[in-house]
Amino acid sequence: MFIDAFPSTASTAIDLDGATMNDFTASTSCSSAITTGFNGWRMDLNAGRGEQTVTSSLIAGGLVYFSTNRPLATAVAACTNNLGEARGYAVNLLNASGAVGTDALCGGTRSGIFLGGGLPPSPVLGIVPIAGKPTTVMIGGIDRSGATSSPIGSQKILPVIAQKRTRTYWYRHGDK
Repeated sequence: MFIDAFPSTASTAIDLDGATMNDFTASTSCSSAITTGFNGWRMDLNAGRGEQTVTSSLIAGGLVYFSTNRPLATAVAACTNNLGEARGYAVNLLNASGAVGTDALCGGTRSGIFLGGGLPPSPVLGIVPIAGKPTTVMIGGIDRSGATSSPIGSQKILPVIAQKRTRTYWYRHGDK
């Protein structure tokens, strides 16, 4: 099996031990769909040379959240830091389209920049009471509004994840 690390075309099919995948390049298309016969998708990180994933991923509300870091190649003056560029991604789970800069599951960009650079923490979910009501929030993910983002900032998960549970059991008239 051979995988071309630098494919010559923008959209290339690859075979990873029988799991054929598609390289999605359209980051804003809401109507993108995985081509028939493909079992998934892959994407190139878009910040530039040297960018690498540095956190685990989190799937919430139909999106995949993860963070990257890219070393900066600029000269650093004495007594200054060069932590590199930290980016957060919010990518549609089903078609790899971007969701940063929109409240929808697609139609935005795939990533945004975290302030301060460095290695951001992995995104995590939690349930906290807001105005007495349990609310699902995420810490460590990119701000989906597209505004300036902190790697330790929190935000509500959109769309809201329904936590409805129902009990399923057999009821017989004689069980009373």
